[in-house]
Amino acid sequence: MAEIIAARDWSATALGALEAWSPALRTVAGLMLASPIPSLLAWGQDGVLLHNDAARGLLAPNALGASFAEVFPVPDALPMLESARAGESLVREYVAFTRQNGEAAWCNLMLSPVRDEDGAVRGVLILCNDITERVRQERAHRADELRYQALFESMDEGFCVIEFFDGPHGPDSDYIHIMANAAYERHAGIPNVVGQTLRAMVPDEADAWVARYGAVLRTGEPIRFEQELVATGRHLELSSFRIEPPELKQVAVLFQDVTARKRAEAELRGLNETLESRIAQALTERERTEEALRHLGR
Repeated sequence: MAEIIAARDWSATALGALEAWSPALRTVAGLMLASPIPSLLAWGQDGVLLHNDAARGLLAPNALGASFAEVFPVPDALPMLESARAGESLVREYVAFTRQNGEAAWCNLMLSPVRDEDGAVRGVLILCNDITERVRQERAHRADELRYQALFESMDEGFCVIEFFDGPHGPDSDYIHIMANAAYERHAGIPNVVGQTLRAMVPDEADAWVARYGAVLRTGEPIRFEQELVATGRHLELSSFRIEPPELKQVAVLFQDVTARKRAEAELRGLNETLESRIAQALTERERTEEALRHLGR
């Protein structure tokens, strides 16, 4: 781009003939051309545009020497240019624009006034960092997060991630809930657990839960078990696994309330025990009756 600029006749523009360029213009033009990121210089009241090779992908093929207002692809760029001409330096992030091929794109802009030897603003240097790929990745990541969140919240089972930390009771003697879905409260009966520590929630039974999940953290072996959450009277069926790497000190827990099943099982056991007792009693009575009849027949 430097060779193209040097070979062009600028005498009819606000820049004037190349050999008559001021030291300020020559210096800033050299900095602009050497910049590794898309860079532009809008000079004079008409905003005659110079740009480097890196900026070619942002501009129309005829942008060199054209007016800034005619070829710069960012909407509402003129107010920014005027602010810079007034002596203000500006930074704008995540600025949306459209490429020449119609593709949506984004950039971070920095506009700086360029002053001549007398301190008067003669032009504006524009650095345009193209962040399109980053924005696309961020949006894709956000879309994945939303899909994950929708799945997370639609789960029937309670789910949480706990993170161990050292406490007064020793190393890894407590944990904090760093994530939990809506079903957590429904199954465990405890609301708003994110940010709460185990020993603050259920101090009387904390040791038993630390023992269960602490073993998962230490060994990396997943477990399945049933345990009563005494604080709420819920019987829970749980499975747990360590989140890698171990240095995170995090364990994931998936669980559901099986209190109704436990009660049904207890009632069934009680019914069976009652039935067995009645059968045994009936058999005993029958034996007594038979024994009495044998005695009468003698």
